[in-house]
Parts: sequence; structure tokens; C-alpha cells
Amino acid sequence: RLFRMPWGAQGPAGSAQCVAGGPAESIVEPSFSPSGRLHFVSDRSGWWHLWALCEPEPVALCPRAAEFAQPPWVFGLSSHAFLGEREILCSYGRGGSGKLARLDLASRALRDLALPFSRFSGVAVAGRQAAFLASGADRVEALQLLDLDTSALHEVVASTSIAFEPELF
Repeated sequence: RLFRMPWGAQGPAGSAQCVAGGPAESIVEPSFSPSGRLHFVSDRSGWWHLWALCEPEPVALCPRAAEFAQPPWVFGLSSHAFLGEREILCSYGRGGSGKLARLDLASRALRDLALPFSRFSGVAVAGRQAAFLASGADRVEALQLLDLDTSALHEVVASTSIAFEPELF
């Protein structure tokens, strides 16, 4: 369950209220937008989708047949990060393949980034750079840095130095 606690200048200012989740709904990856709006990933639709807490009901940000979160038994990873108040960098998966994309919150348009990977996790944004773990069928998992203005990609460190044999793929 996801609870919202009202806060005042001196701390808690009321009782916590359940705003999402319950016996038939799981919640993962709660986060706040730059302006303080609560966002989360929920499986209420049967898919792990991004939601924003709006009044009177939460709103699905990108409903489609895709998963916008990792399995909930993987702790501490993030599948999305705010690029600003109007855009989220998010990873999602469909049919066994993952993508990294920019989600425009006004239009709800999802724009896939052309990257040579099929699995993404640990998405984080600082300034005009994104960091994430990425791998593919022919690439070991590595920490990547992406310049959000130029799309330049830089591998920081790979999980192993063992090279793949291209003829096997």
C-alpha cells in the first residue's frame, strides 16, 4: 500500500491516508516530481504502469501492454526518473525486450531512444545526464551515462571484461 502523510512546518499534520494499493494491487517505486506530485508504479491494470496521484483518482501516464517496472523482489532499482516537471525518462519491457524512452507527461507520448541494449535498470538523472545499467544479447551489463542533449553514450564500467564472440550471435 502507498500512504500519503500530510506535513506541516512542525512535522506530521494529520493521519496517513492510503492513496493506492491493497489486497489486489501492488505498488513499487514511489517518487516525487520536481514540484512534489507523488508518482508510483502500480499493477492495478494487470501491467506495471506509471501513475500520478491526481485528485480525485490516480491517473495512468502511459497505459499500454508493457511493464514499466522490474520484478518487485529486486530492491533498490528504479525504472524511471524525472527529466523535469513535464518529462520522465523510463525503461519498459514488452515481449522480452526492453527500451529506454522519454515520456512526455502533457501528450503522454512515449519516444523510444535508439540505444543498442535490450535490458535497462537503475535509471537515474542528474542535470542533463542520465545513468543506468544496460545490457543486451551481445553486451554484458554495464553502467552507462547518456548525455540528454546530444544523446552521446559513455560506458563507465562493465560487469565483466570477458568479450563476447560476435560469431555466436
